[in-house]
Amino acid sequence: MTLRDDRPSTAERYGSAMQSSHLEVTERAGDVDLLIAAGWARDGLGCQLYRLRAEFDSINRLELARADSHAARLMAFSRLTSLRGAMDALDKFAQAAALRKKYRGEPSSIRMIAAKCLTFWMAPHCHHCTGRGVTGGFGAPLLLCRHCHGTGKLQVRLAKTEPGHQFGRALLNLMDNKTEFVAQRMSTFLGQRAAAKQIRRDAAKQALAMRLADLRSTAAQED
Repeated sequence: MTLRDDRPSTAERYGSAMQSSHLEVTERAGDVDLLIAAGWARDGLGCQLYRLRAEFDSINRLELARADSHAARLMAFSRLTSLRGAMDALDKFAQAAALRKKYRGEPSSIRMIAAKCLTFWMAPHCHHCTGRGVTGGFGAPLLLCRHCHGTGKLQVRLAKTEPGHQFGRALLNLMDNKTEFVAQRMSTFLGQRAAAKQIRRDAAKQALAMRLADLRSTAAQED
């Protein structure tokens, strides 16, 4: 989950919403809108994955302020309240996906692949170079990161066998598709909700203007 500009993304706003104590329904779009939107998306695994990564990113940002990137990531994983539910849902999905894709792995090995996919999917950046692909800088020479070979991504094997690794790669793509679907639905819902609120505000202003006009007309007649 990265930013394309300085504005908070839907995912980051949702992560903040999960940490918020301000859940009252108001006329302005706020935290509760995002929580409602997450339920409206109606994709069980997609919503759980979306919530998990938003929770991870929210916690990880706090930990990064006071620890190195690797230690922050480990601390963030240990504090995830939605990890178990998401892992169970992903395991169930992966078992079914293995049948569809004719991957003949044992249920235990499929769960292990799913667990590795989930870990990589939440935190894919190389912690040695913090995702930059290079080390050094700030007065020191820039060197290609030898751990990620300049990609900025962790180099991981998702299974011991090549068929298992390829199944893991396919599973990662499916996870991305599901969370992208949820993000699109959330964005659409929030846009519709904001438009409906604007219509109500405009109608209220119009009613107030008409009421004031009536009051002025009555006052003028009395004079």
